[in-house]
Amino acid sequence: MKKLRLILLFTAMLCLCSCTHKELCMEHPHPVPLRLEFDWRDAPTASPDGMCVFFYPENGGQPRRFDFSNISGGRISLAAGRYKLICYNNDTERVYFGNTDSFGLHSIFTPTTDLFAPLGLTSKAGTVPRADAAERVVSTPDLIWGCSVQEVEIEELPADAPERVITLYPHLLVRNYTLHVKNCDGLKYAGQMCGSLYGMASGIYLNSEENFSENATIPFECNKLDDTTIEAKFLTFGDNPAVCKPHRVVLYIWMSDGKIYCYGLNDDKYDVTDQVHNAPDPYNVYLEIDGMDLPKPISNGSGFSPDVDDWVEVKGDINL
Repeated sequence: MKKLRLILLFTAMLCLCSCTHKELCMEHPHPVPLRLEFDWRDAPTASPDGMCVFFYPENGGQPRRFDFSNISGGRISLAAGRYKLICYNNDTERVYFGNTDSFGLHSIFTPTTDLFAPLGLTSKAGTVPRADAAERVVSTPDLIWGCSVQEVEIEELPADAPERVITLYPHLLVRNYTLHVKNCDGLKYAGQMCGSLYGMASGIYLNSEENFSENATIPFECNKLDDTTIEAKFLTFGDNPAVCKPHRVVLYIWMSDGKIYCYGLNDDKYDVTDQVHNAPDPYNVYLEIDGMDLPKPISNGSGFSPDVDDWVEVKGDINL
C-alpha cells in the first residue's frame, strides 16, 4: 500500500507539471526560427563588411537588433507577430544614428566638423570667407546601403513546415558627387586645395529616406586631375527639394607663396543649383565649372601657411 500511494502521488505531480507547462506555452508566443537573406540586385557592387537589421514590433515595445558579419544573412529567432524593419551596413565610421528605438524617427547624420577638416587643418572661426556663415559644416558620410519594410508578419508554423525566409533588398542610401573644375590657368602654382558645397541635407530618416530639413555645408578635398583640371569626389545625403536653397561651390586654394585664394563667393558659374536638381541620376551627380585663373606667386615660397588670415577673395577671373 505504501508503494502504491507513492506511485499515485508521483503520477499526480507529473500531471500537474504537464498541465502547467501547457498553459504557459499558450500564453506566450513561441520563438519562430527563420532565415534572413540580403539580395543585392539593387546594389551589385556594394561591399560592406556586415549588416544589421532592426525589427520594430507593431504593438509597441523595444526593437530587436540582429547583426551579421557578412552580406548574405543568417538564421535568427523572433517571436510571432507583425513588425516593421530597417536595415543598413554596420561597418560605418563617420556617421551617427539617432532615435534607433523609433521606426519613424530612426535617422542617420554626420557630426559638425571644420571647413578644412578634409585637409587635416583647422580654420580660424570667423576669418574664412563663406557663402552662408549660418549653415552648419558637417562631415561627408560613409558609404551606406540599406532599406526599410513597412510590414512583415511572422507566424508560428508547424515543426515540419519549410524554413521561413525573409529577403531584404538593400540599395545605396547616400549620393556620389564628382566635381571637375576645367581649364584652370596657373594650377601648377597651387598647393593643397579643398572646397565646400552649400545647401545640402544634413541627414536622412531611414524609414522613408527623406532628407532632414536642415541645410548644411559639406567640405571636401580637391586634387589635381591634370595640369588644368581640379577634381573632387565626395559623398552627401543629397539635397532637400522642399527647402529649395541654392547650391554653391566655394574653393580654397593655397598657393606656393603662402597666399590663400577663395573662389566662388560671387561668381555665378560656381552656382551649381541647376546641375544638382537636374542630374540624370540623383545618386551619381556630376558637377562642372569651366575656367579658373590662378595668379602667379609673387615669390618662390615653399609650402603654404594655414594660419594666414589675409584671404584673397576672387570675385571673378583674374587677368594674368
